Amino acid sequence: MTRNELEFDVLGYKVRMKDDGSDRRTSPSKAVELVLERARSILDRYPSLDRGKVAVLVALELAADKLDLENEYREDIEKLHQTTTEAIQFIEDLAPPTLS
Repeated sequence: MTRNELEFDVLGYKVRMKDDGSDRRTSPSKAVELVLERARSILDRYPSLDRGKVAVLVALELAADKLDLENEYREDIEKLHQTTTEAIQFIEDLAPPTLS
């Protein structure tokens, strides 16, 4: 294992991840923590479920969360654009005409 590699135990699997110090906002430790939290939640409900299936369910949950956030972000940007356009139009309607 290299100096900037971290090793984690995720559902009985040894996983190595590089902590390259990039500008990522989330550390590998935080990502693993989230995965383990989701896995424990699933295992609490279905204790006999195969670890591989748990991993797939976690992946699907996280993918759905990511897609929901992307859609929410897109909708928020569209609302912001619409509000900005309306505000500019309102200001232009109130402004006295200029002489050219």
